[in-house]
Amino acid sequence: MNRHSPRMVRICPAPQHLEDFRAEAALDVKSFDDQIACLRRANLMLPGGWAAVMAREGYDVFETIANDAKLQETWARENKITPDPSGVDVGIDILIAQLQNIQPDVIFIYAGAFVLLSRDVRERMRAVCHKDVLITGLWGDELPAIGGSYTAFLGDLDFVFCANSSYEKKMVEAGIPAQVLGNCFDDTISYTKPAVKSRDLIFSGMTGYGYPDHIRRYELLKVLMSRTPLEIWTKEPRIPVVSLLFGRPVVWVLRRLPSGILRVLKTLARGLGLHKVARAMELGISMRQSSDTAKREMGGLFHPKKNYFIGKKSLHSSYLERVNGMLPDCSDYYSLLAGARLVLNIHRDEDADFGNIRCFEVTGLGSCLVTDRGTELAEFFDIENDIVTFESADECVEKVLQLLSQPSEIKRISDNGRRATLKYHSVAARGKTIAETLQMLHNAAHSGRAE
Repeated sequence: MNRHSPRMVRICPAPQHLEDFRAEAALDVKSFDDQIACLRRANLMLPGGWAAVMAREGYDVFETIANDAKLQETWARENKITPDPSGVDVGIDILIAQLQNIQPDVIFIYAGAFVLLSRDVRERMRAVCHKDVLITGLWGDELPAIGGSYTAFLGDLDFVFCANSSYEKKMVEAGIPAQVLGNCFDDTISYTKPAVKSRDLIFSGMTGYGYPDHIRRYELLKVLMSRTPLEIWTKEPRIPVVSLLFGRPVVWVLRRLPSGILRVLKTLARGLGLHKVARAMELGISMRQSSDTAKREMGGLFHPKKNYFIGKKSLHSSYLERVNGMLPDCSDYYSLLAGARLVLNIHRDEDADFGNIRCFEVTGLGSCLVTDRGTELAEFFDIENDIVTFESADECVEKVLQLLSQPSEIKRISDNGRRATLKYHSVAARGKTIAETLQMLHNAAHSGRAE
């Protein structure tokens, strides 16, 4: 790395379909740098163009996926580091070695990676870096704790970039320095733009089946499948999440299984599409890293509606011809979105969840976004000019059917949304904001010392 530029390490979470992609791209036989390049091109290190953007802003960037053990072990072999096989989590242990080797000026934890890097782990990370290292990241998730708080979970951070103003407010109330950054559209990803928009209405992502924090999405999609020409691309779990999965006996077992066995079970669960089971294995590993924070993370999975999907059918089983498999390659995913007249988005069942990444991908690719949370999304878009919003299933159906009879209106809104996203919400725009804020924080820190 260039020792004359500020050094930044970005830590990303593993996407759900990472194991599938690893096999398809033959990552296991590639070098660490080649694996990272493949993951960036596929937009699996979301956003894939982030490192290049931050490099243009003057940073020397190193990226990794801490919970991709195969990726991390490749780096360890190349750097002649032998992780302790009896350690709690090989990926995390190697991450600590990476930080010790690189000595970054900034550690940027991206979104879901916060759950993997508990406060205990972050203390280990800070301990091996120089005293002025700044630990920050992008937060856009529900707090994974029962009885916890933002102060307890994130209070050690020097600064937090937030996905929207609701999260920023929560941080400020917790005494954590923060500002809105927002998700973004990565316009650096190559894809084939369809010559014509051949699909009327699509949805791509988790349908919510089996996930108690996505119940509203599941129920809304059921209505739309019965009353509109909606087509879906997804990967639903084969069984719903039931109380047994996260019951106290399972927690007791997870806390006692060796980490190596948990990692094998996690890989098998991901391969079978049992993503909540894989998540449980990850948190079982986390519980062995230490304690209070990890226990709160596991406790957060005792969702009050965890039994909701018992006896309910997946959308794929109900609509075999209109529910398709997930597209793991981002180029194919982008082409799918770009080839649709209308693209549906539904946020999680959480008061602060709005402005998810799909909002910016759809608009950035020039398709018409139809989404909930319209009032809140005025923070990023001109409502009903850049995007179409709804408050209920009936309103959504009405607007979709009306728009499909007005192709010129779809084009007007799509064009407006694309212009706004490329101007204000691209990965380059977000990188510029990050760089300016980090420079401000650096100046303030050094000014304080001078005084």
